[in-house]
Amino acid sequence: HKEAADGGNGDEDRQKAPARAPDQLVVDVLIGDDADIRAYFKEVLPDFDEDRVYTNDIKKVLNWYNQLLAAGITEFVSPEEEENATEEKGE
Repeated sequence: HKEAADGGNGDEDRQKAPARAPDQLVVDVLIGDDADIRAYFKEVLPDFDEDRVYTNDIKKVLNWYNQLLAAGITEFVSPEEEENATEEKGE
């Protein structure tokens, strides 16, 4: 068992990041209880099927999103925008 360089395990110094900081896009999946996570997801994706989507599934989606950001994949284009861009290039 290795300890952090500061002599502790690092958990004491780790502060919980805000769920949605204006200057960063990373989402904290520990934003609260299940109701808080579901409420946040509903803000982001209002049309999701609340009866068929479990909170664990929402956490997975948010973790995947964070992994994309960490990998430098930050430009997200909707299929409609992509189609319009393709049509404009073809003209």
